Parts: sequence; structure tokens; C-alpha cells
Amino acid sequence: MSNLSLEVTLRGGDKKVFPLSFRASEYHQAGSWHEYLMPCMDRLTEVHLEMFTGDYAAWETVSYHYGEGSFSSGEVEAEDFEEDKGYQYAWQMLLDGKPATYAEVDQSLNCDYWLHVTSSAFEGVAVVALDKTDSGLVLSDAFYEVAEISEELYGKVIAVFQPLMNRETDYIKTTIDGLDFTFQLSRCEEVYK
Repeated sequence: MSNLSLEVTLRGGDKKVFPLSFRASEYHQAGSWHEYLMPCMDRLTEVHLEMFTGDYAAWETVSYHYGEGSFSSGEVEAEDFEEDKGYQYAWQMLLDGKPATYAEVDQSLNCDYWLHVTSSAFEGVAVVALDKTDSGLVLSDAFYEVAEISEELYGKVIAVFQPLMNRETDYIKTTIDGLDFTFQLSRCEEVYK
């Protein structure tokens, strides 16, 4: 699963990586509002970024370039009028520690997720849409219809695939109370055989 971060390199070569999360935003197009996710930084991390770069608007600059200009990297050069010396830094968004294009970051944030479930408790493959939140993925109401199992077993099943929901893994195969289950996270609804 993709881990989003921001790498900042100062003019002198010092580098530091800052964790990023995401937040919901929206845009207006063709007479209606559309929601999407974009990178964000918590306030404490933002303060650490400001201290590292010497730029009190560092995250605002990065966020603006991402949101308005579709950039996932750039350079900043400005003057510090109090000390009469300039500072410069380069920034790059990373996915799993590797430089990412805008399209890759956008796909990571805004592509749909689906949970594919097979089990000896039912026939076929159940496909359930997942919704994104700041804390991970959450089940849509469709999962309740898919899981034709006892209430006690249902709680155990939910607990087992929590690493999927937290985007720590994309595949889990397990046996719970004598029933076999396979959970696979996917970016498309189609079932691959």
C-alpha cells in the first residue's frame, strides 16, 4: 500500500522526509461539486517543515502547487529580509519512499478500493466497495449483505482483515472457526481469475 510523504532538500544538501496524510477537498465543474482527496500535513509536522526550511509558508507553497498546478515536485527560492540572506529548497512527493508524479499521487489518493472476499461460508466472490477516511478504509453497507455468517463469527472476520483496512497489506488468507476466508484489496471492482 502506498505511503505518502514529502522529501525536502535544502541548498546545502540536507534532506528530510515529512509524513503526509490526505483530506477531502472539492471542485466545481459542469454545474456540480465533485469531491476528491489531496495531500495534507498535520500542524505539528508543518511546524517542523517550517523550522527545517526557514520558510513559514513551506507547506502552503507545496500544497498550492499540487492543488493548483498539478505538480508533485518543485523548487522554492526566496529572501529572508531580516537577515538579508536567501534560502532555497527543493521538494518532492514520495510514494513508498520513491519520487512520484502528480498522476501517481492522485491515483494513490483518489482511486477506488474494493474488497474481494471468498469463503467456504458462501459461493463465489463477494466484491465490496470501500470508502477512504483519514484513518484508513471503511466498509460500505454492502459488506453486511455479503457476510452471511453468525454475528459472533462476523466480529472475528472484521478483526482479521483490519490490516487491509489500514492499508498495511493487500491480501489475507485465513481460517476462522473452521471456515476458510480470503480477503484481497483491489483498485478495481472486477474479479480476476
